[in-house]
Amino acid sequence: MNEAQKTLTASGLYIAFVCLFGLSFLLFGWGCLASPSMFREFARFNLSSFRILAGVLEMLGGLGLLVGLWAPAIGVFSAAGLMIMMAVGVTVRVRAGDSLPLMAPAGLCALVNLYIGWGFVNALQM
Repeated sequence: MNEAQKTLTASGLYIAFVCLFGLSFLLFGWGCLASPSMFREFARFNLSSFRILAGVLEMLGGLGLLVGLWAPAIGVFSAAGLMIMMAVGVTVRVRAGDSLPLMAPAGLCALVNLYIGWGFVNALQM
C-alpha cells in the first residue's frame, strides 16, 4: 500500500468514526429526552433537572460532528463539548459508586471524541 492509499484509508476510517459517533450522539440525545430508562438514570444520580439539557447538548454535539466534516471548526467545538460531557458522565458514575463496566462507555466516548477533535484541528491546519 503506497502513502496515498494509506492516507485515503486513514481518512475513510476517520470519516467512519465521525459519522458513527455523530449519529450515535443524535440517538443518545434523543434517548435522554424520550427514554424512561434514561429518566430513571438521571433520577438515580439526582440530576433529573439536567436531563433535557444533556439530551439537547448531545444531539447538538452529534449534529456538530457531522457538520464538522465540511466545517472543521464546528467539529472541534462539538467534539470538545462531547468529550467534556462524557468526562463529567464518568465522574458522576464514580461518585455514584458504579462499576467499571458502567463507566467504560462514557470513558471510551470521551477518548474517541478527543481523537475526532484532534482530526478536526489537523484539518484546520491544512
